[in-house]
Amino acid sequence: MGSRLIPAAALVFCVAGHAAAAQQPVDAVHSLLSATQAVTVFDHVTATGSGSVITLTGKVTSKAKRDQLETEVATVPGVRQVVNRISVLPGSASDDALRHRVARAIYGHTSFRQYAAMTHPPIRVLVERGRVTLAGGVRTAVERLVAISLAEDAAGSKVADQLRVSAA
Repeated sequence: MGSRLIPAAALVFCVAGHAAAAQQPVDAVHSLLSATQAVTVFDHVTATGSGSVITLTGKVTSKAKRDQLETEVATVPGVRQVVNRISVLPGSASDDALRHRVARAIYGHTSFRQYAAMTHPPIRVLVERGRVTLAGGVRTAVERLVAISLAEDAAGSKVADQLRVSAA
């Protein structure tokens, strides 16, 4: 009876090990995206994966960033194909000014100083043709509401909310 359990345990170990290996490329890509200097507070990029195929989605402020992220992700061990669905936000002086105004309003507020000190602050300010979207994450529902309120005051209009609340 003991000899039957060993092969079954070995099979479970192999299947679990295979599942972990299948997740490894997307986990490595998540780490890369959270560490790369290409992504700023004005960009938001996410990655999903199925085996060795990674799909990038989101919005960035330049085509050069879009291309750089695709190149960086392609170098991650285990990644065989990158599907790049990142869109480039249109450039304009008014959008740039609005981006900076909203970011200053949020990260200059006492509630978000701990985020402002981070290398990669978690609240992303996306501006497209004068429309502001907040993406990324915060720790509490109250932080989410405060960030939206600050952004709406700075923008002078409604803000699209794509913030997620996740315990840190």
